[in-house]
Amino acid sequence: MLKLILADFKRTWAASLLLLALIALATGFSFFVHLEERALRLGSARAAEAFDLLIGATGSETQLVLSVVYLQAAPLPLLDRRHFDDVKKHPNTEWAAPVALGDSWFDSPIVGTTPTLVTRNGARALAQGRMFANTQEAVIGAGVKLKIGDQFVPLHGQAGQFDTHAHEAVRYTVVGVLPPENNAWNRAIFVPVEAVWETHHLVNTGGGEDDEDEHAHTANEKPGHHPISAIIVKPKSIAGAYQLRDLYRQGQTQAVFPGEVLTKMYATLGDVRALLGKISLAAEALAVLILMAGAVIHLRFHARQIAALRAFGASAHIIFFLFWLELSLLAVLGMALGVGSGFLGALSISQEISTQQGFPLPVVFEREDWKLLLFLPIASIALLLPASLGYRYSVARYMRDSGV
Repeated sequence: MLKLILADFKRTWAASLLLLALIALATGFSFFVHLEERALRLGSARAAEAFDLLIGATGSETQLVLSVVYLQAAPLPLLDRRHFDDVKKHPNTEWAAPVALGDSWFDSPIVGTTPTLVTRNGARALAQGRMFANTQEAVIGAGVKLKIGDQFVPLHGQAGQFDTHAHEAVRYTVVGVLPPENNAWNRAIFVPVEAVWETHHLVNTGGGEDDEDEHAHTANEKPGHHPISAIIVKPKSIAGAYQLRDLYRQGQTQAVFPGEVLTKMYATLGDVRALLGKISLAAEALAVLILMAGAVIHLRFHARQIAALRAFGASAHIIFFLFWLELSLLAVLGMALGVGSGFLGALSISQEISTQQGFPLPVVFEREDWKLLLFLPIASIALLLPASLGYRYSVARYMRDSGV
């Protein structure tokens, strides 16, 4: 019987491939949506694990997390340095570090900070080189396309933006490289926070009047002030973290747990996830309908062959089983191709996003993915209906349909 099926596939290869492709496309799309949604959710959550508590100026919690944790280019309301001095001395603080954002080198954001953040207060060693020692030196993340000894000029803003321009009077030298980590800071360039203050207040370091006006306006501060974008805090305990959050959730500051903000974001996007789930389910249902429609067309296309088999003594039961088995094999092959193409597609898109954002998006299988195998028994049951048409047709009907 297998030889008959293979011979039939060979004889009707074009129609079989078309049906196979349609099934693979529908199931592949469903699987791709499922895997990519999970990869984005897991990747973004893992990227936030290194950040316990963020303190920023009053504004959007979501934007604070996006700008600091994921280094998304967007203006943040600035925070006076005195808040950093206060939180650093707080008894519930294990360590704290300022973050000054706004400049970049191509697609790598420049982060003004202190050695405390770069080394996680001594808990993380550099992969190469040493820590910056003055305002002309920089340490780079593992994903930055520079090496030790390279020099570069920072840009104000992000490359490609309308108001971006180079700080021609400033030149940094790379002196250290960090090990890879699972967050967007792989593509960050770290410089002393004092370097950022000097760069944006050039009137204090010999800059011209145009520089003074422009950069003072950008920072929304008078020249000589030391604003920062945010403060990253490592609390001594969970209880201390909540006390710090409550303390800085008033007045001119806000304090957030990145994981908590992400949970709220996922809840907000819950409707989108539900919609994707429905789209995925609809794609699987479409695959079943395509298979059934293809089965009916397949039956009509094979009328002459079925008539010949019946004329040579093949029973209706044999015709039914042969027809059902052939289409079931197409369903299995189509689903296998769909799962493979969906996985490869999700892997490709995740790698592209990872390259752009600097942190990995894991494309992984989980126990719930086995539910996709329900397509096979559902498809097999659905094929019983078109297969039964072959069982019920008489030899005379087949002869007439086939033109014999």
